[in-house]
Amino acid sequence: SFDGEIVLVGSKSEAPMAEAIGKGLAVDRVQNRVGSTSLSELFMILASSKLLIGADSAPVQMASLTQTTVLNLSCAAVNFWETGPRTDGSRILFAETMSDIKPADVVTEALSLIQGQAPGPH
Repeated sequence: SFDGEIVLVGSKSEAPMAEAIGKGLAVDRVQNRVGSTSLSELFMILASSKLLIGADSAPVQMASLTQTTVLNLSCAAVNFWETGPRTDGSRILFAETMSDIKPADVVTEALSLIQGQAPGPH
């Protein structure tokens, strides 16, 4: 069973996508902290979270220190094998550009992580 919170982090420009993902997840404990979280706040937030959904960034790496599972949204502008999550059970949702990643695909993948299912086809 799912125990813990899901936290969405990112820049202010990612707020519309985060809002769509949060609504699509339809679970009780989703924190949308996109555009409103400082780096100093992240460790505390991550330590109490079950899943971090975020792009290639410092929070993805910080999650490995708190053993928080990550759904890393990644695109061709970075090398996800270098910047991707290190926490066991984490996944990478990859597209050519960030705008190619659809909120519905993020929701599907996040729910499969929460429910312990295999990655979905994308």
